[in-house]
Amino acid sequence: MPSPSPVLIATADHRLALLGQRIHARRKALKINAKTVAEAAKISRMTLLRIERGVPSVTMGAYMNVLEALGLAIDLNTPAVPPLSVVPPERIGIVEAHLGDNKRVARTAAAR
Repeated sequence: MPSPSPVLIATADHRLALLGQRIHARRKALKINAKTVAEAAKISRMTLLRIERGVPSVTMGAYMNVLEALGLAIDLNTPAVPPLSVVPPERIGIVEAHLGDNKRVARTAAAR
């Protein structure tokens, strides 16, 4: 049974929901079903679906496993300026990592 969700600051709740939406969009763009991503991330399919909904009670480790399975990372070098304000979705700072010819090329939405 899932843990109860912690109480979140409104902006944190919004960012978590956006993260889940971007994870879902990336999975769909790669045309990978939920079961395959869940197996690669070593989590259940239900946990993946909860991550895609931005449920805050899912562990950070599970979120990180899914990001890794989809070739995504989080840019922690881009501050949410000003702190505790609503940040536009394009400033979330997800980095898409593309692996090809053993090179890792990153592009961040937060650099806009």
